[in-house]
Amino acid sequence: MKDIVSSALLETFVEVARSLSITEASKTLGRSQPAISQRIKQLEQTLEVELFQPAGRGIMLTRDGELLLNHAQSLLAGLRDLPRVLEMSASTPQGILRVGALPTMARYLMIDAIETIITKYPDVSLKVELGLETNLIAKLQEGWLDGVFFIGDMGASGLQSEHLGDVHMKVAAPPAMFETSPSLSQIAGQRLLLWKGPADPSFAMVERYARKHGLIHANTVEVPHIETLKALVERGLGYALLPDYVLWPELERKSIKSYGLPGFETTFAIHLHSYPERHQTLAMKVFSDEVTKNVRSSLHPIPKSLSKDTPR
Repeated sequence: MKDIVSSALLETFVEVARSLSITEASKTLGRSQPAISQRIKQLEQTLEVELFQPAGRGIMLTRDGELLLNHAQSLLAGLRDLPRVLEMSASTPQGILRVGALPTMARYLMIDAIETIITKYPDVSLKVELGLETNLIAKLQEGWLDGVFFIGDMGASGLQSEHLGDVHMKVAAPPAMFETSPSLSQIAGQRLLLWKGPADPSFAMVERYARKHGLIHANTVEVPHIETLKALVERGLGYALLPDYVLWPELERKSIKSYGLPGFETTFAIHLHSYPERHQTLAMKVFSDEVTKNVRSSLHPIPKSLSKDTPR
């Protein structure tokens, strides 16, 4: 080997390996396709191996490429962890804090934490990544994120998880729809506004429950957006089955009522996922403590940031 492999070459390789596309990697990294191809060629020449091979109209990793990918991800994650080692000794939160979450969790459980970091700790540079499971796991594995707030198990080995609390599914209905907590037969007689978005294990379980109990029928409306579902409920067009924490603003202004879901005893755990070998900074501890304040209360009080919401 003539040269030392640079982190830039490894980052390029990891991105191409993840997308299996020079085009997609160039978009993500903000460099031209010829520049990406040149970096891969330079890395192959330095290591004296072939990392990719043609596969149909695309490319795939060779055996050497697969071996390098695991090591490259670990090396890059270690490099990104170095600043956090120094930040551990700080007496006040500082440095870069990178957190990931599902979009709804960021909206309803993280706003207060974000506000605290912004207003009280100006020496912290906060970066928030929103996405679904696969994207968040990849960013966490590669050291781009310090931690991920997620509902349920992320399905990746080697993760350290801190249980922050539990999510309950509720029947969200217009105030006039039910006088008291409804029975299954009463619920089945109304129009269901069903969340139908990207693959989500929690909502998939709720949908199975709805099908089993005859809640889904011809007038069911499928909507892949929680805010739209709530707006439709507020207009009296049906009811929805939603996590309790997304209903806080509407419950406070009494535009929606929520009820327990008969026979549905399952709760969904909220976790902070991280890697045990990564250093947790003081900034991360402050942030997670703020999120936990919202999650762990058995009464689910309205977070101060959401209590400012006004009717649409």
